[in-house]
Amino acid sequence: MKILFHPIESWGHMNATIGVAQIMLKCGHQIIFAVTENVRGQFRKHGFQEIILKTEPITPPPPLDRQTDCVDFLMNSTDVFWEKEPLKKYSMFQKVFEIRVEEILQTEQQMKEILHDEKPDLILVDQILISPIIIRSGIPWVLIFSCNPISFHNDQRLPPPFSGLPIDDQSLWSKYRQEFKQTYHHYVISNQNFLMKHYGYEPLTYDGISPPSPYLNIYGFPEELDYNNIAPMPNNCFRIDTFCRSENEELNISKEFLHNHRDNKLIYISLGTLASIRFDLIKKILMILSQTKYGFIVSKGRFDDGFKLPDNMFGAKHLPQTKVLPLVDLVITHGGNNTVTESLLFGKPMIVMPFFADQYDNAQRLQENGYGARLDPFNYRQEDLINLVERLLNDQQLKQRLMVMAKRMQTSNLRDELAKRLERLVEMKN
Repeated sequence: MKILFHPIESWGHMNATIGVAQIMLKCGHQIIFAVTENVRGQFRKHGFQEIILKTEPITPPPPLDRQTDCVDFLMNSTDVFWEKEPLKKYSMFQKVFEIRVEEILQTEQQMKEILHDEKPDLILVDQILISPIIIRSGIPWVLIFSCNPISFHNDQRLPPPFSGLPIDDQSLWSKYRQEFKQTYHHYVISNQNFLMKHYGYEPLTYDGISPPSPYLNIYGFPEELDYNNIAPMPNNCFRIDTFCRSENEELNISKEFLHNHRDNKLIYISLGTLASIRFDLIKKILMILSQTKYGFIVSKGRFDDGFKLPDNMFGAKHLPQTKVLPLVDLVITHGGNNTVTESLLFGKPMIVMPFFADQYDNAQRLQENGYGARLDPFNYRQEDLINLVERLLNDQQLKQRLMVMAKRMQTSNLRDELAKRLERLVEMKN
């Protein structure tokens, strides 16, 4: 069958859709990605067809790590990386959604033509605001939800989305949920319904951050961390442990570096493309860790202001993460859903330093379930970070629990079950 994918054009969401696309490609299905010029070639290199959606011309086209529109706005938003409180970050997203609305207005006719010309049997989207023509096309469409599952349906039995509040203390839940509803969720649903009405469709109602698919919704989260025992997901949801994809990019790490650190622990530092613009925060972390005896592999992102990495560190702008993770003993991360679930797939403990959105929820969930530690990136002392590194590296009981989880995830048949579930959707439609 022919499957059309349409992801948010940022690394985490693109990698999640690539993971699902690889599952279906392995089953012999034709894969097409509808994306803009900004990310041309990022899917073709995995063996997928690309159809380019034309937006306002940009000359020359920017490279992937210098995107325009939503990602650029977040990069330049002081609210994301200067405000310390999750509560104060809900309101920053209105402009992001306005930019996405403009993109849909520019590309909706093209999407209609793609659906007419290609006649896909199935559509998979990883978007917060979804193309109305996809929703109302009559073609089965599936939501890939590559965020912490709390924000999928905003269940009252769980902490509010993007709050990072604990399960066992509800004292602030009401305050945060009210703010989420008045800001983030209001922006989401008002912009989505502007688009629905603009193209002549009835408005939608939903409580989460994306319109749920009536066909199937896929989320990636290990069962050991899932919230299903507290608030079960709807029946048309399917959980896999991780969207982890196979990467064909080589890991060009210095053999001399690996040789020099073969007797010490290795630690992977990845704070995400967005957070890497806060050079001061990144430098603080690196200077503290340079004083330890360990080796570090650093995914630098935009972190490039002439700062030379310390001798016990190797870094590059972008690293094939799934090839780095097997080499290391600990991960220091911003808490993006892909990095969290992929680290668990390889049995790695984490120190999570969240900056915004579901990163707070992932950090809290790891900490309260004893699979890692949460650390405020804006407010910590040198000894706080070093003590956490030492504790997690030397916690043998944690290491054993993580290896049990990793073995279960690696031997799970959920990916095969997902492929069958998607194939059945098309069979039932026909």
